[in-house]
Amino acid sequence: MNGPRAYVLSAMHITFSDTMVIGGVTYSVSREPISGSDLALLTLTQSSGIMPPLPVNVLASATPTIGTQIIMAGYGRERAQNATTSASVSDAVAVDGGTGYMTIAATEKRWGTNTTEDFGPPGQRPTGTVGSTTVTYSIFSSPPTGGWLTSNEAQAVVGDSGGGMFNTSGQLLGIMYTVSNPSVGGTQAFFGQGTYFTNVPTYKAVVETQIGGALIPEPSVLGLAILAAGCGFVLKRRPRHPAA
Repeated sequence: MNGPRAYVLSAMHITFSDTMVIGGVTYSVSREPISGSDLALLTLTQSSGIMPPLPVNVLASATPTIGTQIIMAGYGRERAQNATTSASVSDAVAVDGGTGYMTIAATEKRWGTNTTEDFGPPGQRPTGTVGSTTVTYSIFSSPPTGGWLTSNEAQAVVGDSGGGMFNTSGQLLGIMYTVSNPSVGGTQAFFGQGTYFTNVPTYKAVVETQIGGALIPEPSVLGLAILAAGCGFVLKRRPRHPAA
């Protein structure tokens, strides 16, 4: 926060309203791309009243190494299939890309896990480029035998753009940008497909220059209070209980 302002990172290709409501407080919204990439810095300005306490997501300083455990969180299309009730029985179906999941138009905030992959040569290149954006990525993998009830493997689908990619310490590593080999309409997720994330450490210094200083860590960073304009996930399991 900076006076009556707050800042949010998201994806530039998303269409935003010029106002946003968080916790009942209305903000005016402006945005600008960071270094010509798909990373967008949103400035939220409150015209009157007291700025409510907003959580700080700490920006990671170092690009994640290959094989880094990540947490993905967003708010996009829901998975169409019901979850399996057996650890040994797949709940995936045949889709255009192979085996995976269909989605429906409804959206739901959800999270999942994955690991970062390399762009090659093997084990040597943790980042690549998509357009003018430096990215990292993960691959959607099928659970192992007996793992269909315990896997939280995640893959982005339509509506995920702008969602966060965190390390296990709660630092923001990336912002969901796009996927590899998208299905027609982007309504499917299949094993072997990848999610590309704008690599936040690449742009950290520019972001902090824009907001006038470094972000201050908070004890509850892993609360992952994400402002992600239209984000969600296809997870291996649907929530067993309605979200609070």
